[in-house]
Amino acid sequence: MITFDDAPNLNALWARLVVAEFVRSGARHVVVSPGSRSTPLVLAAQASGLDVVVALDERSAAFHALGIAKATGCAAPVITTSGTAVANLLPAAVEAWASGIPMILLTADRPPELLECGANQAIPQRDVLGRFARWSVDLGCPTDEVDARVVLSTAAEAWNRAHTVPCGAVQVNCPFREPLGVQESAWNRATLDSVRAWIGSTAPWRAEACFGGGPGLLAALRAVTRGSSRGVIVAGALRDEAERDAVLILAARLGWPVVADITSGLRGVPSALARVIAHGDLLLRSDPAQRALTPDAILRVGGALTSKAVAQWMDASRVRPVLIGRHAQRQDPSHTAAFSLDVDLAALARDLVNGQPEALPAVPSALTDPFVHADLAAAAAIEAWMESTDDLSEPWIARWIAQHTPAGVLLAGNSMPVRDLDMHAPLRHDLVVLGQRGVSGIDGLIATASGIARSGAPTTALIGDVSALHDLSSLELLRRTPGRCTLAIVNNDGGGIFHFLPVAQQAVPFEALFGTPHGCSFEGAASMFSLPYARASTRTEAAQALKRAWSHDAPAIVELVTPRSGNLDRHRALQAAVMQAVDAAMGG
Repeated sequence: MITFDDAPNLNALWARLVVAEFVRSGARHVVVSPGSRSTPLVLAAQASGLDVVVALDERSAAFHALGIAKATGCAAPVITTSGTAVANLLPAAVEAWASGIPMILLTADRPPELLECGANQAIPQRDVLGRFARWSVDLGCPTDEVDARVVLSTAAEAWNRAHTVPCGAVQVNCPFREPLGVQESAWNRATLDSVRAWIGSTAPWRAEACFGGGPGLLAALRAVTRGSSRGVIVAGALRDEAERDAVLILAARLGWPVVADITSGLRGVPSALARVIAHGDLLLRSDPAQRALTPDAILRVGGALTSKAVAQWMDASRVRPVLIGRHAQRQDPSHTAAFSLDVDLAALARDLVNGQPEALPAVPSALTDPFVHADLAAAAAIEAWMESTDDLSEPWIARWIAQHTPAGVLLAGNSMPVRDLDMHAPLRHDLVVLGQRGVSGIDGLIATASGIARSGAPTTALIGDVSALHDLSSLELLRRTPGRCTLAIVNNDGGGIFHFLPVAQQAVPFEALFGTPHGCSFEGAASMFSLPYARASTRTEAAQALKRAWSHDAPAIVELVTPRSGNLDRHRALQAAVMQAVDAAMGG
């Protein structure tokens, strides 16, 4: 039996966690090829109760595991040492890829300081399987500065990816520093605090079910929502109208509120259909609101969240969310998800519409009314603050554009624009807000906006000056874009978001390294590409310039000049006003 608190060192602990999660997920066999660097994994496997098969040849080991998986439908993890041992796994991984057979490859590795320096038996291992890996991840060298749930979450994700159609090989690369055996080396037991419930159970860290729809899907949802009285849906980016409809139907059926990211496309939905919360980022900064709005169940749908405050509120609740949907990346940055329903949301919508109410009965949430009350208070406070000032601030720009952009698509640029829209945009049912939040890069935003407009959707893009400079050559694409594509560039002469980070208060050359003023105007670039251009530094000028650009069915650039130096203070003043209003609304 695997135990954890008595692990002699961190290498042993992490290896035990990984192997135990595989056992709980269904592994019954493990195939081992002898080696030194893999010692922690081999000892964990030997103590796990698994049937341990030793194969002298790694190529044979991987094919042996392939045969077990073919017969049982369940991966038999393969453990190898570093170097060419890993390369010998490729033929079987290719077969697993071509045949759709689940495979887990635990490849021990040298630590990073021994790579590409002439050290023995050290090669770049993580991507050695190339396109034939269903997933490849580097677990990192064990350290008690990393919470144990990160190890379990990664192991759970590896298992689920290997066993989700299309099945195939998943590589978990495990670098270890010495000691590799059972030598005692002190480690902090507090790293296990977040996984005590898992240690005391026999369940996997995160179960996963894959559905094309049908009664089994609704039964699974019924199981995870039953008994909840304070449930909430948190929605990130949704791909299309079908996904948005599915979330709204689910919310209406359950009677749960939806905390909606700006990129979800759910804001502005009539309250008769579902109660959508638009200002989660600001209202959840209020301590009374956080206390009053603690959930007992969270359904997490859609892509990445813009709001750090919403993510922190979820994590602080200690509720392990249920992931619903199908995404290229797992949406679990806190490594806390308890269950994943891998399902096409459109199939879920069909099942909800066609199924009987008792297939997924309502479990009304006591959080709905308090959330709506707090959201209304936040919206009123935002509106009042906007009217109390008259400068061309970045919060005002985001809110005004979201209010007045003609129906169509608004592309939210990364760094500050998407955050300002997420915090301050009003409810709007005829405007789809899209983001580029997969990896949140500032590159390619002009080209993306141009591509959206080319599809036929009237488009406005709100981006920052550094983003625009990064993609300046795409103005050539913009000028050849048919239809309306208005590029609203907020020019605060540098990297405004860095003022919100701790580095701004530290003794470093901030302006040179982070503020990075460039002193550029975009008028010359617009002229070079023969694009209509306007520059605005007041609210009146901004409104007039944007309305003129929107009145023409053609591309245009509007440069909105704001002072970077006061941007942080404006945001803080607005946030303080909202928190005061929400505190009062929540009785705090």
